[in-house]
Amino acid sequence: MKSRRSYLLAHGKQDAQTCNVSFVTFTPGEEHVEPTIGVYEGFFPYDPGGEATPSSVLQTEGLVKILRQLDLEWFLPYVERMARGDRVELSEIDAAYSLRSGHSMEASPVPLRFSFMSRKE
Repeated sequence: MKSRRSYLLAHGKQDAQTCNVSFVTFTPGEEHVEPTIGVYEGFFPYDPGGEATPSSVLQTEGLVKILRQLDLEWFLPYVERMARGDRVELSEIDAAYSLRSGHSMEASPVPLRFSFMSRKE
């Protein structure tokens, strides 16, 4: 399986007991490969979480709840479009992200998936 670049959409506050930081990523689709949304409870490989297709995210109430908790309500219309099979360009999502945050999304260095969190917010 080929490693693909992911983009950090949001992260929560650090948990004082576990030192974990929950976070959400977006991995654009490629030809014959659906985009995915990653929802993770921490950045270590043994922490719970994983990637789901847009339709799976929308069908899982807990995942939608996490997106809302991390202020990603703005991202849900893009998830709905992708779930319908519409092509959503990375530039569209980055523009919406930048409008809210003032900067572009942080990208993961391929193939290292758990290397986000470099930004201090």
